[in-house]
Amino acid sequence: MTSRNDFAARLQQLIDLKKIDQRKFSKETGISETQISKWLNRVVKSPRRSTIVKIAYFFECNIDWLQTGKGYPYPQNEIKTAEKTLDFGTYKRASDIGKENEKARLLFFKQQCLGFFDELFEFVAEYYGPDKEGVDLFMDDLHKGFANYRDYIREKKAARKNLQTDEQDNLIANQK
Repeated sequence: MTSRNDFAARLQQLIDLKKIDQRKFSKETGISETQISKWLNRVVKSPRRSTIVKIAYFFECNIDWLQTGKGYPYPQNEIKTAEKTLDFGTYKRASDIGKENEKARLLFFKQQCLGFFDELFEFVAEYYGPDKEGVDLFMDDLHKGFANYRDYIREKKAARKNLQTDEQDNLIANQK
């Protein structure tokens, strides 16, 4: 059993489970052997979030567990169910997984993106402001600069509106 506050123990547990040595771990992740050694010897407590994401992706483990010790090393929910039939490591595009596993794919994707979102939030706070006005400015720039994002939002809004209209029509039909 690893301590919640002991990143070194959690990392060593993953290395042992995968039955690899530090050299192979270093080579496959691009993280220096020196840095790995510093974590395992508790010279440095833990890496930054973006490195945690890289390590979690390599070991296919729960990012939050790796960083904090909270939860389980491997997801215990829908992602685990989907992993029984899918090897997420072999999929490069969302369309490869298919609609039948859309919910699991989305959960896995969100887990992979957590570290990147931390960096995005830091960027928005630093360059646009750490408040709602800063977020609004960032979103305005995003809408102006990325036609794909604008189209995506337009389609989502239309789909929501159609769903609400269908639900209202069903309610009216059921009341008659």
